[in-house]
Amino acid sequence: MSEEELRKAITELRSFETIMEELRSRYQLVVASINDLQVSKSALEEISKAGEGVELFLDIGGGVYGKAVLKDTNRFLVNTGSGILIERSLEETLKTVEKRLSELNDARGSIETQMNSLQARIDESRSRVQLLYEKLKK
Repeated sequence: MSEEELRKAITELRSFETIMEELRSRYQLVVASINDLQVSKSALEEISKAGEGVELFLDIGGGVYGKAVLKDTNRFLVNTGSGILIERSLEETLKTVEKRLSELNDARGSIETQMNSLQARIDESRSRVQLLYEKLKK
C-alpha cells in the first residue's frame, strides 16, 4: 500500500462529503418550500370556507404584518416563475399548489435516496481510508 493510494482515497472521501453537503442544502431548500406551500394551501382552504370579506394579516415583509380584508376570494395571482404572475381561480390555485407540493415531495424523496446511497459510499470510503492508513503505519 502506498501513500499515493491513501491520498486518492482521502480525496475521494472528501469529494463524497462535499456532494453530501450540497445534497443536504438542496434538501433543506426543498423542505422549506414544502412548508411554505403547506401554509399557502391551508390559508387558501380557510379562505374558501370563510368567503368574501375575510380579515387576514398581510405579510408586508421584515416581520411586519398589516390587517387586510379580502374582497375577492375567488381570484388569486400565482407566480409561474421568472416573476410572471397569472390570475387564477381559487380552485385552479389550489390545484397548482397541490401539484407543486407533489413535485417537491417527489424531489425530497429523490434527494433522500441519493443521500442514503451516498452515505453508504462515504462509509465504505472511510473504511478504506482507515484500512489504508493502518497498513501504511505498519
